[in-house]
Amino acid sequence: MQNTLNRKINNRQHIIVMVGGLLLLLTIALAVLQHRIAVKTKQETEAKERALYYIQQYYETLSKQGKTMQKVAVVMENKDDWALLDELNKTVFGKKTPWEAIEEVFFKLHPEEPQNIDRLYPDLTELERKDYILSHFDVSRQDEALLLDVNIHSIDKLRQKTKEKNLK
Repeated sequence: MQNTLNRKINNRQHIIVMVGGLLLLLTIALAVLQHRIAVKTKQETEAKERALYYIQQYYETLSKQGKTMQKVAVVMENKDDWALLDELNKTVFGKKTPWEAIEEVFFKLHPEEPQNIDRLYPDLTELERKDYILSHFDVSRQDEALLLDVNIHSIDKLRQKTKEKNLK
């Protein structure tokens, strides 16, 4: 009778240990799942913040584009009014020079390029550097000549020079 009672107690202890072990495993699994959910929630929050940032940037860009188009239309109707042209210039470039604005856009599109240009091609002249930047925008020879205030033949020579330096 004592042996039977000991076996029953032993069996109950095994059952209690197994149930305790299962509860421990379930607790660990729950903690892991809760951690994963927290990580996913954090990632979703960061993604939403980034999306909101880009939506705001897009809205600002569209607003600026709308203002620019409006001012271009006004300037086109009043081609001899230099004040309107100056307003258009301020709308497009702000307080920057056209070159500062072009470089800013270029460096936003290619953030690694300033270091690469300085590291790989330290002997570039200012014109070659500008030609390199404009080459990323597919600017025509005529437009590049106007932007750099040189003639088209000088642009051809400049482009050849930069090709020889393996920039393009």
